Amino acid sequence: SNNPERALPSAQRLASIILRETQRLIRLVDDLLDLSRLERGVPPALRRGAVCPARALAVVAELFRHVGSRVVVDCRADLPPVDADADALDRILKNLISNALKYSPAVLPVQVLAEADPSGAVRFSVRDRGRGIAAAALPHVFEPYYRAPGAAVTAPGTGLGLAVVKALVEAHGGAIAIES
Repeated sequence: SNNPERALPSAQRLASIILRETQRLIRLVDDLLDLSRLERGVPPALRRGAVCPARALAVVAELFRHVGSRVVVDCRADLPPVDADADALDRILKNLISNALKYSPAVLPVQVLAEADPSGAVRFSVRDRGRGIAAAALPHVFEPYYRAPGAAVTAPGTGLGLAVVKALVEAHGGAIAIES
């Protein structure tokens, strides 16, 4: 039908999908560029400053609002600012959350936390309830292009996201770990 009121929600839905897919392609291109630099031995260039953890998580959670209430953020508002590159932290969190969503059952939440650790640093965690990763695959998940056996069947991907995340975290002087 030619009802403009009915066409508007459909156009908004399509625009939302186009925006999400454009953002996904931008992340993929950024990951490829970062990986190319890393393979040449060039560390990521960081523009560090004070970043509010609660604000960083709120911005990332907004990107994933299309999955409804699946992304659950747990972050105290009084956490100290972190000395980080805001864009790099954003990419780290987006990669980790999208990975968790990809490998989790569609009805289960993904929990994103920021908390102070005993040293005074802020620790970010992403927890999902997927089927887990085989012990033999765990040491390899941060390697470029690595996909755990069966991962390609479960979800599409390039195997770049976690390698880039690790490089960005380490460029900040941080550490990353994974457990299944």
